[in-house]
Amino acid sequence: MRFNPHKLTSLRPILFLWPAALVGCAGLNLSTPTKLLPDQGPVRLELKSALGTEETSEYRSVTQSSARRSGQANEETIEEFNFNVQTKTISVDSVNKTATYRITTLKKDGSGALADFAMPEVGDSIDMVITNLGQVIKAGEALPGTIYYVPPISLPKDEVKVGDTWLMKSDWVNLTSGVPLHLEVVSTLKALRSCGSIGRCAEIEVSGDETIIGETNSPLFSSQEKAKKEKRGKKTKVKAQNKSPRVDPTLQSRFKSQLKGKLLFAIDQGLVLFSHIKSEELLAGEKTQMAVHSCTTSTLTESAGLKSPVTAPTKCDPNGPLVEF
Repeated sequence: MRFNPHKLTSLRPILFLWPAALVGCAGLNLSTPTKLLPDQGPVRLELKSALGTEETSEYRSVTQSSARRSGQANEETIEEFNFNVQTKTISVDSVNKTATYRITTLKKDGSGALADFAMPEVGDSIDMVITNLGQVIKAGEALPGTIYYVPPISLPKDEVKVGDTWLMKSDWVNLTSGVPLHLEVVSTLKALRSCGSIGRCAEIEVSGDETIIGETNSPLFSSQEKAKKEKRGKKTKVKAQNKSPRVDPTLQSRFKSQLKGKLLFAIDQGLVLFSHIKSEELLAGEKTQMAVHSCTTSTLTESAGLKSPVTAPTKCDPNGPLVEF
């Protein structure tokens, strides 16, 4: 099976912290400076939801791509993409510790694909059922095994103290290229901070990598196979085979993807105020080498009764340093 390297390296950072995503920026403007707190002992980090609450977040993304082909000059492109998203809690299940969030894209500026961020098109909405630890139970009509089911935030099962780490793993299939991917992210509670009237915030640092896997069990492929057979008019019963096509091992060895970032999480309110991610993807082909450097910023701009200590940055820099709170 052959893959288009241009499609493969069009991946975006897909670990989103909810309702504000993991992001990267050129400069952070703290309207209310945070203050480092002394040791508070173990704390619980979880999403908290109240029926009817609404939040609005502003996303900014910059992607720098370069391609080098044998005997040709380097090709470089820069793509900027901004969009605003509203998140409304439409139901809460306290027994199963889940909530249903209606995510609506209000506007966008740029040619980027909102589907790369697991977001609906402008004016559309998607209802997502998510646990208090960030696991996606249902994502509208999207099939499990796609980007929509990658946990939008990695939160620990137990209480954690400063210095503790926890791991998140997820498999998904890129719908553009058909390539199955495996994501591993390590999160570390770096510090506890005072965020003014919001109260205590957790500063969380993340790092991880994305790899191509040989094949993956996914309902996505059994559904596609069933659709193909129905289209051909065959009544052959579909076997219980959910595996993706096997990927050429040489492609696996030539592809590298890493990410790192930080976020500011409001402990009492159970939501992300600001987050910062940078990613780097490299693909070495026989005659072409491609590199993609990306960053995305997301800032909580509106939430009832909350005044975020962070002002949305004007631009993000894929090659700049990580944010300092």
